[in-house]
Amino acid sequence: MVVFWWPERCRFEFMKELNEKFRVVIVDDEPIAREGVRVQVEKDGEAEIVRECRIGLEGVDAINDLSPDIAFLDVQMPEIDGLEVLQIFAKKPCWRSCL
Repeated sequence: MVVFWWPERCRFEFMKELNEKFRVVIVDDEPIAREGVRVQVEKDGEAEIVRECRIGLEGVDAINDLSPDIAFLDVQMPEIDGLEVLQIFAKKPCWRSCL
């Protein structure tokens, strides 16, 4: 799983001041894996899942359309995988990633 985020918006204190939750996109072709991430994100209470996607191209569209604060990407998916999605957004200086 690859996680990437927009560090300017993902400062806990900043989000608390605005009384906002982190906006999360999950991209994974396996329903059980999506559910596992969803459970962990929802358990925290500081984030909301704005979209779940089954394939990488769907994830690219969701990230472009919704501008989430954090995205969880599966590294092995049909068509394009999470690493390829990451390469698309890595060109934008506002995003950071970790494996």
